[in-house]
Amino acid sequence: MGGSSGRLAVEMTGISKSFFGQSALTDVDFEVRWGEVHALLGENGAGKSALCSILAGLYRADQGSIRIDGHLVDFRSPHDALNAHVGMVYQEFRLVNEFTVAENVVLGDPRLSRRLKWSEVEESVAEAAAAYDIDTDPRQLVGDLSVGERQRIEILKLLHRDARVLVLDEPTSVLTPSEVRELFNSMDALRRSGKAVILISHKINELRASSDRVTIMRQGRRVAVEKLEDITNDDLTRLMVGRKIAAPRTRQSPPALDRPVLEVRGLNVTNQDGRVAVDSFDAEVHQGEILGIAGIAGNGQRELVEALAGLKPVQSGTVRLRRPPGASEPDSGDSAGAIDVTGMSPRDLIEIGIVHIPEDRRAVGVASGLDVGANLCMKSYWKEPLSRRGVMSMSAVRTLEEGLRADFDIRGGDRNLPVSILSGGNIQKVILARELSQSPAVVIAAYPTRGLDLGAVANVRDILIGQLETGTAVVLVSEDLDELFIMSDRLIVLHAGRIMGEFEPADYDRETVGALMSGGVAAGD
Repeated sequence: MGGSSGRLAVEMTGISKSFFGQSALTDVDFEVRWGEVHALLGENGAGKSALCSILAGLYRADQGSIRIDGHLVDFRSPHDALNAHVGMVYQEFRLVNEFTVAENVVLGDPRLSRRLKWSEVEESVAEAAAAYDIDTDPRQLVGDLSVGERQRIEILKLLHRDARVLVLDEPTSVLTPSEVRELFNSMDALRRSGKAVILISHKINELRASSDRVTIMRQGRRVAVEKLEDITNDDLTRLMVGRKIAAPRTRQSPPALDRPVLEVRGLNVTNQDGRVAVDSFDAEVHQGEILGIAGIAGNGQRELVEALAGLKPVQSGTVRLRRPPGASEPDSGDSAGAIDVTGMSPRDLIEIGIVHIPEDRRAVGVASGLDVGANLCMKSYWKEPLSRRGVMSMSAVRTLEEGLRADFDIRGGDRNLPVSILSGGNIQKVILARELSQSPAVVIAAYPTRGLDLGAVANVRDILIGQLETGTAVVLVSEDLDELFIMSDRLIVLHAGRIMGEFEPADYDRETVGALMSGGVAAGD
């Protein structure tokens, strides 16, 4: 099996699958050749992961057939698939941090003999790693590895069990640019060895750098199979989304860099274990400015956002809000109109002009059991005209909902039905409509486009850019460098809770920022 480039490694025919009565895949054909990196491109919910989960034995198809190297198979479990030399690396890693690389690689391997010397196990792991350009030490603890290194250990686990068809599910989503390059080097080594690699992604530029052909999926159906050298990015986007994506909105005026709105000085925040998560954070955000915060997930971003939004206590340091020129001076402010908002409650922060777009839109951003109107008025229901003398006016709520639906293009979800039935993009627009209708001075936006399709991403970005024209300052936290480079007027890089560097747009560089995200030193330093 394997090794003969051009022969079919995988042949899936007429695959259909439904979950709880909802169709996820409809009559999908999918083929991959030996010695090929084949990309599977589509928006969230297009069926990419469902199709590959069937191939990897996690689900069973309702209809259709699968052939591996020409042989008809019927996988009832991932174990069955692995016995047929098919394995999948999932977005959530399945490693034991307290074990070494070698221990993780052979964990659960039924072929491992008790009489085998451990030195021979470590040697076999080292040989497998070297054969596919995976740089690792079999004796190193997995807990000490970076995210990119752990991902390559997951690949190594499959290779050590003789997987010849490898499925990688959104493998670059949490990697730095240098880790992406190392991953692509390993994928190229797999291609040269004659293995079949399936790359699930929605990042077109990365597919071009790594893949030979692409299958495009939309709404559970295959819509095209193309050689990447024969198709443009615009055509790929059109096939994936089903329409042309409009050009991004551009700002009408530059930020007022002489007018800081939010000032953070010496901020220290601990995580749930009591360890320092944000260490001596200093920053200013100005009127009409987007300050980007770059970093690999788990490096203090969540604690920083929650502290600024009043959801987590501050151990030390200050957060001050400066009112725009001409605004009434609050009693608690100084002569320049600056208010110390450190430790204020979320409700007080909203009242004073700081709003929060949370990282988890479904669990935190909305009350999933309530309808759209209830979610839209959640932070203002006690105010006129929504309430008078303590009694809510449902007609005023309906008027508010109709206006915000129109202003923010919120689609779906009939009145009185729960907001949870909306798509992720429309739920995010409900959150944006609710928060931005408060006329905020500062927006703290945590991963606002994560998990959204291209159309919804464009909508959310346009909404945030449009907010700048009112003088609002935006703190944008993201791990997507492309998004940060497009959106940000300045960029701060965070690693282990500390600021590693600050950049102006003219100095944005993927390699430099990526090195700092992983705790390295910028080129030239």
